[in-house]
Amino acid sequence: MAVPSSNIDIEVPPPPIQDVRWNEATKRQTRVATVFTVFSVVSLLATWFLSPSHTNQLWRFLVCSGAVLLVGSRYSTRHPVPLPKIWLLSFFVLSFPLLSDFYFEKLSSASKVNSVDELLWAVDASFGYPQPHLTRFLMSWPLLFILCKGVWLSLPLFFVGAYLALPDIVQTKYLAAIVCIGCVIAPLYALCPGAGPKYLFGTYPESLPILAHPHPVSLHAGIQLNTTPSGHFAWALMMFWFTYKYSRKWVAVVFSLIVVLTIAATLGLGEHYIIDLILSVPYATGIWWLVWKQWQRASVFLLIVTAWLISLRIGWALLMPPPMVWVLCALTISCCTMWKPQTEFSR
Repeated sequence: MAVPSSNIDIEVPPPPIQDVRWNEATKRQTRVATVFTVFSVVSLLATWFLSPSHTNQLWRFLVCSGAVLLVGSRYSTRHPVPLPKIWLLSFFVLSFPLLSDFYFEKLSSASKVNSVDELLWAVDASFGYPQPHLTRFLMSWPLLFILCKGVWLSLPLFFVGAYLALPDIVQTKYLAAIVCIGCVIAPLYALCPGAGPKYLFGTYPESLPILAHPHPVSLHAGIQLNTTPSGHFAWALMMFWFTYKYSRKWVAVVFSLIVVLTIAATLGLGEHYIIDLILSVPYATGIWWLVWKQWQRASVFLLIVTAWLISLRIGWALLMPPPMVWVLCALTISCCTMWKPQTEFSR
């Protein structure tokens, strides 16, 4: 996957090799950060585990693990994370699932909004419906299935890992990109609401019907309409792009594997359609340019995503033959590399 680049030349200094001597103020701030984070994590875990739903406990545990990893980095004597950044990122990591649940349960609930899953599934006919085959393959290899699902649930933990692997000079840009992906995607979900084939068909991945007349349908209450574009894949791409440009090679390799496993998880777990992943590429590219204040380029890519979502919701994409769908999808991805940089980032 090509990495978007910026016209801004930033020289990344090498990490300091000398140890930083801790003074009393630094130790006191670290103790405060530790107590605050431990209290927050314990409170959230107690609230979640004692809730009547009693679901997604592993996801919530990994969210809290991300906050623990962040505050633990404060004890690094070579590269301690400044306290204000710990507050900000801890707040984002710990509030991420709460804000997500509030949006999908109160503002965009499946009980209030009809989903276009049947239309999205019909578009996937152009790609041969790969999700059920991938699901069966993963289920035949339990360890691979657990690995893919673990990567899927560990997204907040990876947020922190990528953040800590980046040099100080780009951490703020990275954090802005991660937050923007989560904020800008909300109205896009409302424009083209979908849940995924697993929620559309109760028999998934077996006995999946061919829909003769796809149309918007009402799904069960409590299902999150968050398919198009895929936020998981957009976040995975953004983490890979930043680590590829700014971090060490082995870190970039790790996050490239996370991208591959995220693709397998989004499709193999029945959570997304092929078109969701395709649209995540220009969406992530638009956010990349947005955080670098390249407004025109960001607008172009976000308009491309919006045009696709409108055509999917209305059903225009169903009128196109498969070869045309392939060509348009290829152009959608390839246009993300159309702007060549004047100067490259320095690693």
